[in-house]
Amino acid sequence: MYRKEQLERLPAKVQGFIEQFSTAQLGTVDEHGTPLASYGPFVREGNNFVMLLSTVSQHARNLQHSPRASLMLVEPEDKARHLFARERVVIDCDVVCIDKHAREAVPLKQEMKQTFGDIVDQLCGMKDFNFYRFSPRSGNYVKGFGQAFRLDQALKHAVHQTEGHTEEDKQPRPA
Repeated sequence: MYRKEQLERLPAKVQGFIEQFSTAQLGTVDEHGTPLASYGPFVREGNNFVMLLSTVSQHARNLQHSPRASLMLVEPEDKARHLFARERVVIDCDVVCIDKHAREAVPLKQEMKQTFGDIVDQLCGMKDFNFYRFSPRSGNYVKGFGQAFRLDQALKHAVHQTEGHTEEDKQPRPA
């Protein structure tokens, strides 16, 4: 069980973990409910994540139909102590498309360009690219085995998930 002081320090650890990444795994669904896993580069806008995506891509079309997504930031395999317990944050988000010509897109484009370079100008010069803002609804942070936490909308309050794994009965099952 985690002590109160440990839980109070956890949001800073989660933010530090997030800051290591410039891309996120992206989970979306199409109009038939078919899931799609992809990824996208992002910048932070306060608590939000912002991506520059093309409607040529399936994930952007999925977001236009169903503006909810899951983002996952996961520890690289070569850095993990155990592949079954890689450190990760999974965030359930509401998504809004922001026209790249809108006034609110100006600072997003500047931040993207500062982070990713001149490619951002090239992409914004294409008709099919726009910004997508991912606003967290809740999240989960897994540090390792027995170290899973539910996160609030602001990703600033953590609750240790204590409902853990249970072993199966060791008695043989009838065939």
